[in-house]
Amino acid sequence: QLFFTSKFGLSVSEADIANVVTYATQILSPFFGLMIDRTGFHMSWALMGIILMFGAHVLFLLSNGLFYIPFVANAIIGISNCCFFAVIWATPVFLVKDDQLSTAFGIFGAVLNAGYAVVNL
Repeated sequence: QLFFTSKFGLSVSEADIANVVTYATQILSPFFGLMIDRTGFHMSWALMGIILMFGAHVLFLLSNGLFYIPFVANAIIGISNCCFFAVIWATPVFLVKDDQLSTAFGIFGAVLNAGYAVVNL
């Protein structure tokens, strides 16, 4: 909230709405998963998600305080999350034998949670 209120001049309620936009776009995750399954090119979709995330952060950086940027950039961040995580969560299925799949997902989840913990430090 503080970032949106100080840089973009949004009210607290508008900043809350801008924050929610990122999570509201997660509704699109199943559709992105369907598109990725239909088209293939899993790593291209993951790369697109990374590029979109980078672009959204550059948009925040170069926005000059335009009031609509938090809404647009957060929507782009949400869409990039849909692209990236739809690919990443399916990756162990392609890399690991079936009899070791549960272990792979357990390790995957542990590494992901460790990453979240380190980022918050």
